[in-house]
Order: sequence, then structure tokens, then C-alpha cells
Amino acid sequence: MNPFSRLMGRVREQLVELGESLAGSQAERSLDDRIRRADDQLREWRASLAEFRAKHMAAKERHDATIAIVLQREAQTAVALQAGQDALATEVAAEIDRLEQARDDEAELMGHLDACIAQMTPLVEQGERQLRRLRHQLDVLRAAHAVQRAQEAVAGRGDGDAVRPQTALDSLARVRRQHEAASAPECAAVDTSSTGADTDPLDAKLQDAGVDRRARIDAILARIRASAEPAPTRPAGRATRKASS
Repeated sequence: MNPFSRLMGRVREQLVELGESLAGSQAERSLDDRIRRADDQLREWRASLAEFRAKHMAAKERHDATIAIVLQREAQTAVALQAGQDALATEVAAEIDRLEQARDDEAELMGHLDACIAQMTPLVEQGERQLRRLRHQLDVLRAAHAVQRAQEAVAGRGDGDAVRPQTALDSLARVRRQHEAASAPECAAVDTSSTGADTDPLDAKLQDAGVDRRARIDAILARIRASAEPAPTRPAGRATRKASS
């Protein structure tokens, strides 16, 4: 074989090796890109979960504080009723009604946030597992490339036909069989101004006429008045019979 033919054969071999090297680099870049996207998504899920937990904690603090104020106002209403100040008792009862509605709104918000936390927690855990798998696959692929280059270097220095080692493309084929991480379902936006279900038409008419609020205030006054009334005393027992002489 003339020198020119040997030179062209060597060039073709180098082109083949270069093609495999580029394919391996492309596989690593693909995995790097998937890892970046998975990491960004995981960061977003973690931030959402932390936000839901913070809002839940704040809502619980407001809920508990409102309950304490309601108890205080109820005691004040009882004192006003006992003093015969019905107008003042009615005004405080109206404030109790407002506080109880705020308490119920906070309880509804806490329930909504509990549902969001329950959805996001397993998604964050799944994202963490997916990110670990992708990083493991990248480590395996890079190790396969390193072994392949070492084996090819040894085979290139030896005599005779050497068994061609497993290429990086085989490792890439195994990597691509892994499933993508599941997408996070959208959790309903937290709206602290929401009041729950739609109002019944009849209830809406009662509210417009002020009857519904007046009924709640009267119920509060009746409840406090009943709790403030002293318990009926029991009749005295029969006198002890004198001992017989």
C-alpha cells in the first residue's frame, strides 16, 4: 500500500472517531440540558411549597387570634347585658358577627392551602428523585466515555485486530429510555378575598334587607344571654330527722 493510501485510511479512521466523539458530547449536552430544566422546575416547586406553608401559618395565626378576640367580646357583651346596656351589647354583638365571619374565612383559606400543600409535597419529592437519576445517568455516561477512550488508546497501540469497546451511543440509548418527570398540576390560586360558595338567591335577598345580619346578631345576644344567666338553684333537701330518744 502506497503512503498516500495509508494516509487516506488514517484520515477516515480519525473522521469516524471524531463522529463518535461528537455524538458522545451531544449526549452529555442533552443530559446537561435535562438536568438544568429539572433543577429549575424543582426550584419552582419548592418555592411554591414554601409559599403555601408560609401562607398557611399566617392564616392559622390570624384564625387563632380572631378566636381569642371573639371570646373577649362575648365576655364584654355579657357584662353589658347584665348592666342593662342593651344598645352597647348589640353593638358588640355586631362586632362578634364580623369576627366570626373573618374566622370562618381564615378556616376556609387554611383548608385550601392544606390541599395545595398535599399536592405539591409528593411532586417535590418526585422532582428530587428525577434529578438524582439524571445526574447519575450523566456520571455513568461520562465514565463510559472515559473507559472507551482508554480502551481505544490501548487498542491503537496493540497489534492485530482488537475487539471494539462499547461505544458511548449504547450508554446514550439506555439513558434515553428513562421517563421524563411528571408535570405539576396547577394548584388553584390562593384568593384571600374569596368567601366560598355562591350565595343562595334567598340568602342574598335577606342580606340586602339586613335581615340575615340582624338574625345573626340576635342569635349571638341570645347565646351570650343564656350563658350569662345564673343556673337555677336546687331546692333544699329535707331536714334531718331527729334521732329518737
